[in-house]
Amino acid sequence: MRGIGRCGWDRIGIESIVSDPIFIGSMSLYGQVATCPYREKLRNWAGRKIPSSDYLCPMQPRFKYRLPFKTRLFLSMLMPFRPESEGAPSLRQLRLARKPVPRFFFTMWVLGRPPRMHRVEDTTIPARDGFQVPVRIYRPNAEMGLPLIVNYHGGGWAVGNLQNNDYYCAVLAKRVGAVVVSVDYRLAPEYKFPTAVEDAYDALVWATLHAPELGADAGRVCVTGDSAGGNLAAVMCLLSRDLNGPAIQFQALIYPATDSRLQYPSLETHAFAPILGKKNIENYMDLYLAKEADRHSPLFSPYLSERLDGLPPAVVVTAGYDPLCDDGQQYAERLNAESGGVEVLHYPEDLHGFFTFPNHSKSGRAAIEAVAERIKAVL
Repeated sequence: MRGIGRCGWDRIGIESIVSDPIFIGSMSLYGQVATCPYREKLRNWAGRKIPSSDYLCPMQPRFKYRLPFKTRLFLSMLMPFRPESEGAPSLRQLRLARKPVPRFFFTMWVLGRPPRMHRVEDTTIPARDGFQVPVRIYRPNAEMGLPLIVNYHGGGWAVGNLQNNDYYCAVLAKRVGAVVVSVDYRLAPEYKFPTAVEDAYDALVWATLHAPELGADAGRVCVTGDSAGGNLAAVMCLLSRDLNGPAIQFQALIYPATDSRLQYPSLETHAFAPILGKKNIENYMDLYLAKEADRHSPLFSPYLSERLDGLPPAVVVTAGYDPLCDDGQQYAERLNAESGGVEVLHYPEDLHGFFTFPNHSKSGRAAIEAVAERIKAVL
């Protein structure tokens, strides 16, 4: 294994696990799918040593990521599936990475077991062009008039699915006591910008119009999302203001991508960070954009909006080892200056995406609980 610490090794024996075809199919997380066979890569990984807490990035060996053992274990599982080049992933790789991770003991151990719900329903809702957008609806109990939370998953607008945020959405539903509608918007490159924005807004409108049927109160609405989903959640607040609804009372932006100029310091400091690097961000943006002129649209880059006043209060989560860290911080500062009521929750020793593997990140579980508390306090 390249770029690992020189001490503090721990062995793992997992030959029996990696022989499981279900586990093999589950390792398409985060689009880190390479071209050689799963079984060969997993057997090469089986029995590997786990890097020390001074995790050295293979491409940036001078930067040490102080990571707990459970996070290093997770990264070692992803290592065999990292792309062998920095080029944009192929459509075949993207489609494979979009497949939901099978639910069994190992994936629950990594991703977290969602709390029990009164009801979880998978259905579809109509977009403006007639396309049926998949959504997952979480109901924590049978009460009526609950707050409404609309969630958008991450994945660079090109990968991801409803299961990415299954734990996060279930915890929000349980802790806040809210109905959560998680939206599986259409993905690039098959569907370019602004299709994801349109799907996201159509889902928000649908959820508020059907709030009574869902057992929710359309007067208490929060939007949330992580990474690309955080981008969409921020854009929904701009559209809500500019289109006079639906009214949004709170936004929870989890390590959002808001500034397409890509000129902030953390992007260079963590250009080769585990999970997400600068080149990954550039590739995802290129896959999502239909034309270069869209790069500075506020519906793609909300930080570049002429005004951020009149927007709902927010909690913005940032991770210290994330190239998007400064992006979220600068958006929170400007949003607070123009609209007010913004709180930043910064987790200095976590990676991008840590909400999606809460059992194997330092602060994932605690951060999700903290976001739930902030939402509950407002709604």
